[in-house]
This record gives sequence, C-alpha cells and structure tokens, in this order.
Amino acid sequence: LREKAAARQSKAKALQSALTDFNVLAKRLESLQAGYREAFLEAESQQSTYHAQNAAFLHAQAGILAENLAEGEACPVCGSSFHPSLAAKLEGAPTEADLETAKKDVEAAQKKAVEASSLSGQLMGQTAAIKSAIAAQSVELFGEGTMGQLNEKIEDLLEESRAEIGRLEEKINLEESNLQRKKLLNREIPDCEAKIQQA
Repeated sequence: LREKAAARQSKAKALQSALTDFNVLAKRLESLQAGYREAFLEAESQQSTYHAQNAAFLHAQAGILAENLAEGEACPVCGSSFHPSLAAKLEGAPTEADLETAKKDVEAAQKKAVEASSLSGQLMGQTAAIKSAIAAQSVELFGEGTMGQLNEKIEDLLEESRAEIGRLEEKINLEESNLQRKKLLNREIPDCEAKIQQA
C-alpha cells in the first residue's frame, strides 16, 4: 500500500512538473505569437510603403521622359513626334535607389515575419504535445483530462498521498513494534513455562 501511495505521489509530482513546463512554454508561445503579429504588421506596412513609392516613381517617369522631349523628335514611349501636352515632372518623387531600398526593407520584414511564424509554429507543436501528455496523465490520476484547476487537484492529491504515507508509516511502525514484542514474548514464554513447572 505504501508503495502504491508513493507511486501515486510520484506521478502527481511528474504531472505537476509537466504542468509547470507547459505554463512556461505557453507564455513563451504567447510572446512569440505577439512577435509574429508585430513582424507581420511591419511587413504589411513596408509592402504598402513600397507600393506607394513604386507608384510615385512610375508616375514620375512620364515627367522625366517629357523633360527631354523636343518638338519634332520621336517619343521613346509612343513614337509620336508631336507633343501637345507634356507631363510635368513630379517633385519629391522617389529615385530608383529609394525604390530599391524600400524593396529590400520589404524583403527583410517578410523574412522576419516568416521566421517568427516558423518559431511560433514549432513551439505551438511542442506545447500541444505537452498538453496532450498532461491530459493523459490527468486521466490516469483523476479520471478526467481537463486542464482546469489541475494545479489544485495535484496539490490535493499530493497532500492526500503525504497523509496516507504518514498513516501507513505509523501502521508499519506499530506493526514492527508489535512484531518485536511478539519476538520478545516468544523468547520469554519458555522461561515462564519452565518456572510454572518448577512451582
């Protein structure tokens, strides 16, 4: 009985340890998921900036081409030599270098978001595996696999196990004491019988 109580106590401690590990991983997962959301939003923002700069750059190209056109010369875009309404050059339009920098920023932000998603996914798998193991251990100990109030159930079980082990140790000590007394009496009985026969 004592071994059974000790085994139950050991299982409860293992479950408690697994639950602690799960809680640590769950907090880390929550942090990684928040990091992923930030990285995703940053990638979207960089993508929007790039698209806006690209549109401004393309729009500015008409003004740059028109700036170099002369009446009677063929347009490099349409081939016309008549230019009745030239496009105006946009001030403050991004350069090709600005556009390339924005594109690199988008790629870096997307890479960061993908890495954050991957780490989050891996940890989610680990967390799910531990949660499943906890549920199985919980079913074995309590007959149910819910995570709710598991810490309290474990503490109650550990307290019950400690009390049961204490009661069993008291019984064992009492039985050992009774056994010692019996051995002593068994040794004294022949002496008492001999004295009775002599009397």
